[in-house]
Amino acid sequence: MLDAKTSLFLPHATSGALITPPNATSIASALKELIANQALFNHLSYNLTLRAKELKWDIITRQIQEEILNTF
Repeated sequence: MLDAKTSLFLPHATSGALITPPNATSIASALKELIANQALFNHLSYNLTLRAKELKWDIITRQIQEEILNTF
């Protein structure tokens, strides 16, 4: 079963391919698709690079601080 928290960080087909581990067949299928489809590979790589910038520690800690301040 996919972890709902993970899917929030890496939406399927936007910045990654979510698979149910430890399913070797699903992993192999996802890798084959990326090898065969250069456009998909480029799309996911670009979006994942953008997402990684959004998840930098200083940005996350600022969001946490804002949530804490807004709670009180």
